[in-house]
Amino acid sequence: MIGSGSIKIDGVHGDISVDDGSGSLALANVGGQVIIDDGSGSISARGVGGDLSINDGSGSIKVHDVAGSVTVDDGSGSINVQDVENDLIIVDDGSGSLDYSGISGDVITDS
Repeated sequence: MIGSGSIKIDGVHGDISVDDGSGSLALANVGGQVIIDDGSGSISARGVGGDLSINDGSGSIKVHDVAGSVTVDDGSGSINVQDVENDLIIVDDGSGSLDYSGISGDVITDS
């Protein structure tokens, strides 16, 4: 687990799992599955080659260009998801806006 601070990951060919206490997290060009467990801070993920799972306490979430499904469990903060080749599943969105476009599969929300 990373306690706090900014994290930037770019150009990984395999799977990634990130457990972060607080701070911004930016992921780009990841070839496999991505699992994020984040206490607070903004999350940006672009160019994910597999499924993307985000468990976030608070902070904005921006997702773009995912080859698999996207699953989000979010306490608070805005969620913006674009261009997903499979399903978008919002397990929980405590508070904040939800915007999505370009979802090729089903969209399942908690509301």
